[in-house]
Amino acid sequence: MLAVVLVAAAVGLAGWAAATGSGPTTAASAAPVNPNQSLTSFGGQFLASCPYSHTRPDDPIVHMGMPGMSHLHEFFGNDTTDAATTFASLRRGSSTCSEAGDRSGYWVPALYVGAKRVPPVRVDAYYRVPNGVKPAAVRPFPDGLEALAGNQHATATQSLDVVAWTCGLSPDLTTSPPSTCGPDRPLQLRLTFPSCWDGHHAASADHVSHLAYPTAAGCPGSHPVPIPQLTLAVHYPVYGKLGEVHLASGSTVTAHGDFFDGWDPARLRAQVAGCLNRDVTCGIVGGTFHTGPGSGDRDTYNLPAYSGDES
Repeated sequence: MLAVVLVAAAVGLAGWAAATGSGPTTAASAAPVNPNQSLTSFGGQFLASCPYSHTRPDDPIVHMGMPGMSHLHEFFGNDTTDAATTFASLRRGSSTCSEAGDRSGYWVPALYVGAKRVPPVRVDAYYRVPNGVKPAAVRPFPDGLEALAGNQHATATQSLDVVAWTCGLSPDLTTSPPSTCGPDRPLQLRLTFPSCWDGHHAASADHVSHLAYPTAAGCPGSHPVPIPQLTLAVHYPVYGKLGEVHLASGSTVTAHGDFFDGWDPARLRAQVAGCLNRDVTCGIVGGTFHTGPGSGDRDTYNLPAYSGDES
């Protein structure tokens, strides 16, 4: 039996290196951490919590300028995100996000339980220090960065470091949706994006080659600039025995997500400098385990004050 509850400017690499003089980007003693496993015990971070905004068969990264060409996507954050989206249009648009400086577009494929489409409640966007990187070395990403996490064409399970399913804020990750989630821990999808930048391009023809994932030793030489590690936690209002679950892109192994940067550049710089570079936790949603009643929408936020564009 299924129970469904509805609840509430790019910096060139040479200039970057000369300006920062920050030395090595790696922290040799840091052990690799699965970024999808613990959302709240990760040192320096800032976040934006973005309720569901709208649904469209659009993808402004993979199918830019081609409305209706994509499988169905659920959008969070910017209310204007569509096939014609640009950084400029995002900055002009409005957003559902708790952080007023964030007008980015976030989206994932629609989820179905049996034949029923289940709209998500919200996405929590965690911006953190990448594995193997010293906090002081993290730099803001370029204006209008486009990024993908996961593979919509996957035919086998993906790495739990990139795509993971779980119930609520539990650290117990699975490669497919759990068979059962309790009412205090509804279904959740977690996606972690690459966090090493080539230092030159906000996008690329294949949509992925301008970014790379870090290793335990930090960012590779081909992508030497560490940027905030983005992990999305997508909250679905589903608990009980889940039954057959699939996505608009196919089976659940095709889980993926997209990010189109729409941050106010000055606010992003301040968040990176004040939270990540100083290794300070600037925002928390819930705890490592969510054990209270309901779906977690009573979580509280501890975000730096923001009153408008700081440009």
